[in-house]
Amino acid sequence: MLSYFGRSILLALLTAIPSILVGSVLGAVIGMLLVATGSVFSPAAGQALGVFVGLATLFVGMLFFYRFGIVLPATALGRPFGFGEAWRATRGTLGAVLLLTLITTVAETLGSFLITGQAGFGAPPLVRSPLSFAFAFVQLWAWFVTMIGVSLLTALYGHYVEKRELAV
Repeated sequence: MLSYFGRSILLALLTAIPSILVGSVLGAVIGMLLVATGSVFSPAAGQALGVFVGLATLFVGMLFFYRFGIVLPATALGRPFGFGEAWRATRGTLGAVLLLTLITTVAETLGSFLITGQAGFGAPPLVRSPLSFAFAFVQLWAWFVTMIGVSLLTALYGHYVEKRELAV
């Protein structure tokens, strides 16, 4: 279990570092463009910048997560499998991983928005409901996203490492 926990921490770092770099660069470049065009004073421009940079950062993080994350099923099975091996095992799969990343990013973002009303477009009815109900629904959504993530990582591991065919 400690090995799994340690690999999870390393995976978080391996996905956070590129995400932070992309978010910082995008935020700085777009921010400079907003200042240069005089749009910096528009609340809508700032809000759009935040949403775009947030989605781009999430997308990059998930892209690295799916490439490196297959170490977790291997660790759970007690098989030695490093991050370098994970990267090599998923080499040549950029198109499939990009599509998977796009689908899960959109689904996670829409689901989170419908539940929490984040992104500044006003709170949906769920958030205006009693706090305990909203909290329970957020926890249910987090559990659902976690289970989907575990299933995807297991399928990726089985397909790219164990060379099992995907059932369609």
